[in-house]
Order: sequence, then structure tokens, then C-alpha cells
Amino acid sequence: MEQENRNNYYAPADSQSMAVIRRPEYLVGDRRDLIFGVILAVLAVLFVNCWLWHGLAAGAGLLAAALFFTGICYLWKSRKGLSAYGCVCAALFVAAAVSLAFSDDGQSKDMTLLLMAVLCVTVLMELMDLRRYSAGTYRSVADGVEVAFAMSFGGLPRGVYALFHTGEEDGTKRKRRIGSVLLGVLCAVPALLVVLPLLASSDAAFSGLLDKLAADWLGEAAGSLLLGLFFFLLVFSLLFTARTESREKKQQTEGNGVSTAAVCAFLSAISFVYVLYLLSQLAYFFSAFSGILPQDYTVSAYARRGFFEMSAVCAINLLLVGIALIASKKKDGKAALCVRLLSLFLCLFSLLLVATALSKMGLYVHRYGMTRLRILTSVFMVFLAVVFVAVGLRLFVRRVPYMKVAVLTAGVLTVAMSFANVDRVVAAYNVDAYQTGKLDTIDMDTLSELSDAAVPYLLELTGDGNAQVQQQARRILFARLEEEFEVTQTVDGQLEIRDTGYDLRKFDTVTYRARQLLLENWQKFAPQTNPA
Repeated sequence: MEQENRNNYYAPADSQSMAVIRRPEYLVGDRRDLIFGVILAVLAVLFVNCWLWHGLAAGAGLLAAALFFTGICYLWKSRKGLSAYGCVCAALFVAAAVSLAFSDDGQSKDMTLLLMAVLCVTVLMELMDLRRYSAGTYRSVADGVEVAFAMSFGGLPRGVYALFHTGEEDGTKRKRRIGSVLLGVLCAVPALLVVLPLLASSDAAFSGLLDKLAADWLGEAAGSLLLGLFFFLLVFSLLFTARTESREKKQQTEGNGVSTAAVCAFLSAISFVYVLYLLSQLAYFFSAFSGILPQDYTVSAYARRGFFEMSAVCAINLLLVGIALIASKKKDGKAALCVRLLSLFLCLFSLLLVATALSKMGLYVHRYGMTRLRILTSVFMVFLAVVFVAVGLRLFVRRVPYMKVAVLTAGVLTVAMSFANVDRVVAAYNVDAYQTGKLDTIDMDTLSELSDAAVPYLLELTGDGNAQVQQQARRILFARLEEEFEVTQTVDGQLEIRDTGYDLRKFDTVTYRARQLLLENWQKFAPQTNPA
């Protein structure tokens, strides 16, 4: 009896009560998916080749724009709308891609590439209505991150399945021949790894050909193909998932949140310190407070001190205001009035810090010249100022889309920096200020660290009255000449300059102009040589 009960206890349930684990059903791709997939694959491989092997220049910008418009064409039939915000972001993307051909500043280009990725995801979300929350709030950041990663990496199985499977008229699914072809090519790779060394050992001509191919482009081609195809799969999976899936809208819930008293105490403690800081500033304006300043405190000391610290404080304040507003209890979507007023004080105080920091930077640049870091930090402060204004208005006007303002401001400033070319601005200001007497000396080390945008201004210094400046400018220019061209010395001691060619994939107007100037004026800075 006990054995019988035990058997009954472990008896399996019937088929209707058992949970059935099924393979997920993925959608197959149609002919249109395959055609756009091939186009995207070619563009992705070429883009990766230009980006990783030839830099972010005209080639990468052109291919990025081609990828962008191909993706829009692919989604156009399935689009769910495109707002004015989406159109502006698309225009900024195109401007950012074009700007890569007019700048050779590596840092600005890296920032431009990051901006292009953000704008691309933003346009995708607007075009396919993939937002769960309002585009004007902080939640849109989480929305964008989720779309970018969940629909690309997370959508890889869907994208790969759609590429390699198609549907029949009777509803059945079958694999595409392209999958078999790719599988055959992959299987041939191990065989080639064995056969090619044997063929190279058997014939000197074939061995030389392989050596030349390997040295010239084999590694670049293989790397571009491998990384480019992976990038293509991510892009196609993102687009295919966005076209075939929808996301439910979510309403922001009030929630319990942190006690209003706790948030107010937190903000009050910080505000109290800031009030003390404001009182200390009276020492610059009223003699009664001047005793708190060090003796012999000069304008130079004032200019040198505090700019970067102020930038950090402003960034922290923006974070604190965001945390306070997110964590505090809300009624009808608004935080308590005391929380909003204290947050407004932090915003206004930060705007005052921005104004003070920028004035310090103006004094500092006037006395010591420009550097790339000083410009980038100043631009960041301008960005923070715009965001603080938007956040301050949002505290009392709910319709202010502060996140849209932040994205568009970042886009405009980044594109403007790319077109202006930060290195060119630094070189132009420093050389002009030095030649007009605004600067007593010029930092040649700073000029030597700049990109080719500094070449025209270094040429001006080759005839400077200061022998040391003249010598350093010639040395820097000759080093640039050796980087761009093949420089050799002939038997009679003369220098011979040979142009080894310029790859159009890495073309930008700044480098092109610098090469022309170096080639036309190399006699002005080349060292004097004697016959051997």
C-alpha cells in the first residue's frame, strides 16, 4: 500500500496541466528586409573601416549619414510619426556628420560621435513612438538606454532569425540560401589556414604575394569585416525590433517618496553653506569685508583659482536638485513648495557660479592664453547654465521639457565646437594675442600639442623677432613635415620631400590645408644641411 501511494504521489500530471516550454516564435524577414540588410551590411563594414583605421573624418561622416538615412528609409513605411523635436535631432545628426570633414581635433570628434549615437537613438524613438515616458523628463534617459541596448543586443536573436529565414505562401518557414553560403565560407576558413601556409612554402612568388597582402591590407580587411558585420547585426536587430515591436506607455506614479521634511533639511544644509560663500564674496566689493582675503591678493591669483572647482560644484548641484525632486513626495506631480523653492535657490546659485567662473576664465585667458581644456570646460559651463534655467522653469511650469533642452543644447554646442575646431581657436587666439602684445610670452608647448589646425599660425611665428620662439616654431613644423611626408637627404646634402599620398577616407579640410602649407613653405623651417 505504501509503495502504491508513493507511485501515485510521483505520478506525472496530465498534458493539459503541465507547463509546456516552447521555442520563442520569431518573425521571418521578407525580401525588403534582406535588401536593406545587404545595404546596411556594406555600409557598416565601410564605416567601421573608416572609423577604426582612418579616423573620424570625411569618410566616416559620409558613411554614418548613409547608414542613418538608410535606416530611416527602412523604417519609413512603418513609421508612427516624427515630431518637430525628432526633425531637429535628425538635422543635428547630419550637421554633426558633416562637421567631421571640417575638424581634425580628436577630442571634439569623439564627443561628436557620442552625440551622433544619442541623436540616432532619439530620432528612432520619435519615428517609431518607442517612448514609455515623456521625452522632456529625466525618465527619457532610461528610455533611450533601454531602447539602444535591449533592442540591439537583446534583439540579436530576432534580427539574425529574420535575415536567415523567410516565409512561404502556405505559412511555413524555411532557411535562406544566404545562411548556407555564409556557413560554407566559415567552414572554409580552417581549411584555408592549413592550405595557405603549404602553398606559400611551395612557391616563392605566391609567398611574396601573401606577404604583401598581409602587410598592406589583409589585417585591416579582416578586422573591418569581422567588426563591421557585428556592428551591422546590432544595427539591423535594433531597426528590425523597432519596426516589429511596440512599447506600452507608462504613467508616472506619485509614490510615497522621501519625507518632505528630510528633503528640505538636506537642501537647507547645502543652501546654508552656499549663503556663507555668497557673503564671502562681499570682500571683493566692500572694504569692510576685505580682511578675509590674503594680503597682496592680485587679479592673477583671483583668475587662477577656483574655475574648475566651480564647474564641479555646478555639476554636483544639478545632480542634487535632480535627486531631491525625484525622491521627494509629490502631489499632482509636483514636489512640495519648500522643496521647489530650495531647489530654485540651488539653480540660481549655480547660475551665479557659472557667471563667476566664466568671468574668471576670461581674466585667466587674457593673462595666460587659451588651452583646449579651458575652452571645453567653458563650453560645459554654458551647457550647465542653459540646463539650470530649464530646470528652474520646470519647478513651476510643468510643460517645460528640460531634457529636450539639454539634448538640443548639447547637440548645438558640440556641432559648433566641431565646425569651429577648438585647436584652431586656441592657436589663433594665442598667436594673435602674442603678436599684438596682449600676452608677454607664448606657450610653445601648448601649440606643439595641438593638431594640424595650428600649422598656419606656427608658420607666422617662423619670422618672429624672438629667436627662441622662431626656433621652436620651426622645430615643431619640421616634425609635422616628417609626419605627413617622406623626408630624405640627398647625396649633396639637400632635403627631398616626397608625397606618399593621402587617403581620401581620412580627408578633412584642416589636414588638407596644413599639408599644402607644409609642402609650399618647408624651406622656411627646414634645418640647414651640409653636403656629406
